[in-house]
This record gives sequence, C-alpha cells and structure tokens, in this order.
Amino acid sequence: MVKIEIDQSGKWESHTCTALGVDINGVAFSSRIEHSEKNLVLRSLGSFDQLKNCSKKQRTIRLFSYTLFLTIRHILREEDLVVIDKEYAEQDQQIRDILLYLFSKFNGLKINPKNIQFGQVGKDCIAHRVALQTFKGLRQPERNPKMQDYFALLDKTAQIRLKALERRKRHLKS
Repeated sequence: MVKIEIDQSGKWESHTCTALGVDINGVAFSSRIEHSEKNLVLRSLGSFDQLKNCSKKQRTIRLFSYTLFLTIRHILREEDLVVIDKEYAEQDQQIRDILLYLFSKFNGLKINPKNIQFGQVGKDCIAHRVALQTFKGLRQPERNPKMQDYFALLDKTAQIRLKALERRKRHLKS
C-alpha cells in the first residue's frame, strides 16, 4: 500500500489558477487548472441535466473532485491510501462518493471507501510545497487538466446515467 497525500494552493472559487500538489512516498508531482478553464468547467457543470439545480458550491465541489481524479487517475491502485487536505469540511463524504464513482466507472477500480481519507496535510509536507510552487509559477505542473478532459468525464457520465435510466424504464415495464 502506498500513501498518497494531496494538498491544494489557491481557492477553487477565486479568480486565479488553482494547483494540486501530490506526494507519493516522497515522489512529487502537481497539476494546475487556470482560472479560464475553471470558469468554463463550472458553467458546463451547470448545463448538465443532473447538475442544473446544483448550487455554485456544489459545482465547485464537483470541479475539485474531478480535478483530483484527473490528477491521480493514472497512479492510484485499489489498495493505496489517499489523504486529501481538508478544504471543504462538510463535504468530505460527497467528495469521497464522487471519487469512488469516477475510479470505478473510468478506471475499473473498486476502492475501499476507508482508503480515501481527509486530514490536515501540514506545511512541511511535500504535497503542500509542490502545490504552492506550482501555484506561484515556480514549478511546471506535470498535468494541466483542460476543458476536454472534464468534458470527456461529463459526457461519459451522462451516457452512463442515460443507460441506467433506460434500464430502469425497461425494468419498470416488465
């Protein structure tokens, strides 16, 4: 089992970029999403059927969760422990649920919900330093999630949801 610590620099609600720093047993990498991309994704989230009535905070939580997924999707294994810095204290379960869904549907991973934890990632942590350096432009991010990355998730999620609704309708008719 590998421990993956994640911290962010910059607020998701702000008019600046936001960076995520990741520490995997002493190996660091980061991702950065620019403000213009954040705005496009947030607006797009509001246009999807299942998210039309969501508040901006709920869309921000979803953006945060999707960005986490896009950042670590290629490195996470089922048995790994993920520790995410507490940013949205009341939303831990929602973030966990979104991540579990995304890893299950897009990576085929059955992650134990207990393996996604939330805690204080300290200022001494590599993830914190990397996130801050990336946010300030002192480090180039390894990943730059773009609109297309989010749309690929959203489009596939909509397809999955439509198929589930069709199955439910067929089942109710039987």
